[in-house]
Amino acid sequence: GYTLYSAFIAPGPFVIDDLIPNTSSGTLEIIVKEADGRSTTNYQSYAALPMQLREKSVRFHIAAGQYRTDQYVQKPRFMQGTLAYGVNSQMTLYGGARAANFCQLLLTGVGLNLGQYGSSALDMTYAQSQDMTTTRQRGNAIRWQYAKENAATKTNFQIAYQRYLNSSFRTFTEAVDAYSGLNSDQNSVIYSRFDGAIAQTFGAAVLNLNFGTERYWNGQKEVLCRIG
Repeated sequence: GYTLYSAFIAPGPFVIDDLIPNTSSGTLEIIVKEADGRSTTNYQSYAALPMQLREKSVRFHIAAGQYRTDQYVQKPRFMQGTLAYGVNSQMTLYGGARAANFCQLLLTGVGLNLGQYGSSALDMTYAQSQDMTTTRQRGNAIRWQYAKENAATKTNFQIAYQRYLNSSFRTFTEAVDAYSGLNSDQNSVIYSRFDGAIAQTFGAAVLNLNFGTERYWNGQKEVLCRIG
């Protein structure tokens, strides 16, 4: 992994409310380092709200940069762009692409406003990449997201499921791993990922339940559950 967020905090309880993950769902590793050198590690699953736009509205984003982290020798340059269009009050179409010299990904999907039943989104990603031996991999993945907020009970519920249709599918981060020689074993690639989050508000307090599972093509499975 790589560092997504770093900050100095005062002693005692703290809240991180300005973090923007670069994926719609997953698990964050949170490391708190004390002044005396001690460190505590926790894991937090998350799932973002499905894509939704107002009718006839357009949202686009274009960026270019360099993927940098101390873990990798390779620091590839890449470009990416996203485009979303609100067809009507119930449907949003969206897509995106990301490209580097060794990896290209293309995503297309649809978001649905389900009214009182919440919102949902379904998309598919095509990816092709190569590892440090120049072996080229091609694959597809599908992702489903759902979110529902109940204002009366002050409950927020979010889930996301992603399924790699091929063991040769790589996300951009996984492709950088393989290109850097850190992980080129197809059997250790994720088969499916499920993440969920439930937030219940009680007055000024909020109770969070985060859970998730990851299955791999080699049959291994990881399960995470956290209440806080």
